[in-house]
Amino acid sequence: MQYFAFLITLLAFLGASQPIRESEDESWLVKSFSSYVAPHSISQITAFSLVPSPANATAGITCSNATGAALSATPYLVPVVDGDCAPGSGFNFSFRQLAGYAVELTVVQAASNRTATYTSGNDSVTTVKTGPGPFDTLTSYVGENQFALEF
Repeated sequence: MQYFAFLITLLAFLGASQPIRESEDESWLVKSFSSYVAPHSISQITAFSLVPSPANATAGITCSNATGAALSATPYLVPVVDGDCAPGSGFNFSFRQLAGYAVELTVVQAASNRTATYTSGNDSVTTVKTGPGPFDTLTSYVGENQFALEF
């Protein structure tokens, strides 16, 4: 009987001493990423699809945000701090422009609070004249529109 109690105690100890394993990293793919302020507009649209990787080309989670922005004559995209993905998807995002006209996209898995961040190269935001007026401009992200995220 003492041997049995010892064995149970030993097994319980060994089970409790196993290191806790972190969940494996998840790879996701951002597709069709865009962010822009149209000519004469004060709204900025940021949108993309988030798909598991290796990507199932037909399934994706839509993420988007329309926010007030500076007039399109300015060469800046405004920060998005509360971007939404499809209801029930468990994802949200933030977006901001960095120095050198680079951008940063951070996607958060709400349940686990794990984040993944993509930072573009410099000169990824541009302003193009579309007419003679001061607000005849298009300010947009022109960097990669597809890239990987690791959670």
